[in-house]
Amino acid sequence: MKSSSIGLPTPRGSGTNGYIMRNLSHIKHAREPIKPYTPTRHVSKKPDKDILEHDRKRKIEIKVFKYRDELEDSGELCEEDIEKKVDEYRKKLLDQEKDEIVTYKDVKNLKSYQVHELATAKARELEKLRKAFEIREDYEEGDAFKRMNEKSAILK
Repeated sequence: MKSSSIGLPTPRGSGTNGYIMRNLSHIKHAREPIKPYTPTRHVSKKPDKDILEHDRKRKIEIKVFKYRDELEDSGELCEEDIEKKVDEYRKKLLDQEKDEIVTYKDVKNLKSYQVHELATAKARELEKLRKAFEIREDYEEGDAFKRMNEKSAILK
């Protein structure tokens, strides 16, 4: 059985059935050369403060909108009075937010799409860990190995 010019023209007299098989022990050469392993530092993205600020203000505006909706539903106040109360409520919430220190104790409650909040929480966690192990702020990962590599280069 000849298939696209591969194999025997006919299996007669060859001692085989003529079935063409792939050589599974053949190792194909990689098209790209294999790069040597180089450990790279994990570079985490820094949280964007503008996005965090936007989310904070958005939460405040949601509370303000709900408050305004309640005032409008009551029907006791005119439009000007509602505007004044809403502005006072907004200022009060903004002042409360400035006074509160944003903590991310409930990291488990953060959703996967809250990337910047997660990044902020991770940065705080790493900072606490750095302080706990008394690691200098200017320390770079792999500094100890740099000295070792310099000594081995000098010896060669």
